[in-house]
Amino acid sequence: MENRKCRVNLVGIGMGSKGTLTEEVRRIIAESDVLIGASRMLEGFREKKKCCYAEYLPEKIRAILDEQEEKTRCTVLFSGDTGFYSGAKKLADILKKNGYEVQIFPGISSVIYLAARVGKSWENAKIISMHGRSQNFIYAVANHEKTFLILGKSAGKEICEKLKYYHLEQVTVWVGNHLSYPDEEIVIKKGNELRAEDFGDLTTILIENPKPEKRTGIHLADEELIRGNVPMTKEEVRTVSIAKLKLTKDAVIYGVDMQSRADRMYTQGKAGTDISQETIDDIREACEEKLSDKDYYKAFSKYIKNMNMCMTTSIVKKLTYKMWIKLLIASGVAVAAVLTMMHNAKARMTVSSTEYTKDHNFKVNDRRDVFINTTVVTRHIEHNNSSGSSGGGGGNSGSGGHF
Repeated sequence: MENRKCRVNLVGIGMGSKGTLTEEVRRIIAESDVLIGASRMLEGFREKKKCCYAEYLPEKIRAILDEQEEKTRCTVLFSGDTGFYSGAKKLADILKKNGYEVQIFPGISSVIYLAARVGKSWENAKIISMHGRSQNFIYAVANHEKTFLILGKSAGKEICEKLKYYHLEQVTVWVGNHLSYPDEEIVIKKGNELRAEDFGDLTTILIENPKPEKRTGIHLADEELIRGNVPMTKEEVRTVSIAKLKLTKDAVIYGVDMQSRADRMYTQGKAGTDISQETIDDIREACEEKLSDKDYYKAFSKYIKNMNMCMTTSIVKKLTYKMWIKLLIASGVAVAAVLTMMHNAKARMTVSSTEYTKDHNFKVNDRRDVFINTTVVTRHIEHNNSSGSSGGGGGNSGSGGHF
């Protein structure tokens, strides 16, 4: 069947200012009849001859496109680059499944813009987006020489607190605020000098660590533990013990100083990148509640249970992890079972004769009597031939009757 849908362009417009548009994207926008994107994306592109829709949800964008005529030239705007933490991929998949012809055009991302502005290369950097998602950026900073973070609103306070808490004060941080806009600002500070006020609403930062962690295995050095005045297991013994665990590349180890009950979690591989720092901190704090009561068994049990849930890929396990979710699912199953039983137990309704005669729309087609069984009982009556009789203290008066 002929495709009657309009053609759609998905374009990256850089950081927002027209100065970072590629010439190709500038031409596409100029020739478009319809522009769709978040309100900030549409600023500067609104014209009388163009129809603009402030929308960024994929399904709602598809609904808008469904209303357009075949020859309408439609363009959806995305910030930065369409191939870098962009919603372009999800939207393109939805539109293609619905028969649209889609073309994608790249833009300039804030990461490469900031790298150019501060004179740094980015081919060997770790790049993480914290815009609308929680990420374990501490692991990335600790294990990479360069780390780029694309931040959401109010992320500055968390960045400052975590760098200090995990003793990463020696890193150098470039904070890029409102990049490419007239009020662009780039702040350069050490990790221990950063303040929440240094971060804006539209921020990308570069963190450079002069001494990134190069070890591939998990190791607990003496200086990393609070010792006090009590004997401590030798570092060599701990190293052998960890080796005996035969840890995988995605392992997480929980180390506890039994004297001070100070604890620390070490992550590596997939655990280091996929489990957010916020989640790790929540698990550690939950364990510390038990450690403070000297209930080490429950503390480690809680650690194993929570960390295993973070690492599992089973959707069923994730959905049934919380007790309230289990109760909700059980209640739903119970209600469904009761409704099914009620439906199947409904009594069959009988129909009376009035159902067929209530509208007087009937007639008698045949009528007959059928005798199923006939029984005849005979009784013999004896006759007395004498003219009179007596006995029993009485007699007959008049004539007797007979058949």
